[in-house]
Amino acid sequence: MTDLPSFFFAVLLLLLVPGPTNTLLLTAGATQGLRRALPLLAAEALGYLVTIHLLLVLTGLVIAQVAAIKPAIQITCALYLLYLAWEIWRGSFAPQSARVISFHTVLITTLLNPKAFILAFAIVPYTHTSDWRFDLPYFLIMQFTIVSAGFSWVALGALIRSGKIAHVPAALIQRRGAIALALFAGLLIVR
Repeated sequence: MTDLPSFFFAVLLLLLVPGPTNTLLLTAGATQGLRRALPLLAAEALGYLVTIHLLLVLTGLVIAQVAAIKPAIQITCALYLLYLAWEIWRGSFAPQSARVISFHTVLITTLLNPKAFILAFAIVPYTHTSDWRFDLPYFLIMQFTIVSAGFSWVALGALIRSGKIAHVPAALIQRRGAIALALFAGLLIVR
């Protein structure tokens, strides 16, 4: 994808689709509020940036081994998502608990998010011989889009929390978030 508008819309559409990181951002907005959840956007942006860069660099170095380690990566990601689902289900991130959805949790989830693989291998225009300055506009647009889409998920959670959209109990949001994460883990395993 080489033209900037098409790139922007492809990234935006991918990042607006519910996924593991978005589930955490929505849950954080609903349980912690907008202001407390905003720093998590930096964790999301950093996670995508690191994963995409590592994938692109490693792909150039070990293209033959990628197919061999793909199942191990998928299982590792799925196990982490199942762990998060369990923690959210049992209320470990409930507003009254001492634990909240942290920067670290969102960072690790984003580092393992399958969307990073899609971005790296299907959307980001990158060749191993290109000048990094050519790619800079794409990465800036991507980071802006990541933060914007993430903000929409946090804001939606905060609106639910405030009751301005509809009063949905935090426990229900957490349970649905846990189920969504478990489903994403299942999808990774069956692929």
